[in-house]
Amino acid sequence: MAGLLARLMEMAGKRVDLVVTEVDDIDSWGFLLFRDGRYHIYVNRSIRDFRKTMILVDELGHYALRRRIAKRERLPGGAENLVERIRQDKACDAWAAKFSKRLLYFVRRGLHGGTSRRPRQGRYDPSWRLPVK
Repeated sequence: MAGLLARLMEMAGKRVDLVVTEVDDIDSWGFLLFRDGRYHIYVNRSIRDFRKTMILVDELGHYALRRRIAKRERLPGGAENLVERIRQDKACDAWAAKFSKRLLYFVRRGLHGGTSRRPRQGRYDPSWRLPVK
């Protein structure tokens, strides 16, 4: 998992408007902050690499969502009431989660070659039976 975390850090480091920092003195696993015209992702250094990877990929999803919204310079239209606003927030969270999943999938695919496939689940073939003694 450390290779996956290193690859994500490397990818994030290529963005000029994004800084990823591991810090000791935060009470959460990690968060995203926009300050001084740049996005900053802070990740707790004391947690395991697996959790760091999951936090980083989640925050990169929210980073992509915020950039997408910033390009439009507003949230999607139609938030006249509270119910619509809640629906928009849920849609934005779903978009960020989907982006994070796809990012993780593609990074894993690049690190480990082709994707692993599930065993074929089709009809039962009698030749699979073990010989009876």
